[in-house]
Amino acid sequence: MHVIKLTSIAAMVLCAGCSAVKAVPEAKTVFLVEDKPAQSCQYLGEAIGSQGQLPIG
Repeated sequence: MHVIKLTSIAAMVLCAGCSAVKAVPEAKTVFLVEDKPAQSCQYLGEAIGSQGQLPIG
């Protein structure tokens, strides 16, 4: 019984530590694309980020 309680508490603590960070207002104009952008788009640079999924990359 104690093992189940400890496992539950550990799971809650781990999940609480994995909350996402809110994006800044300027980020609302950033779009993720997989296709080639339209000709009307202007290249401003490359952005590198992470979804924060540590176990799966």
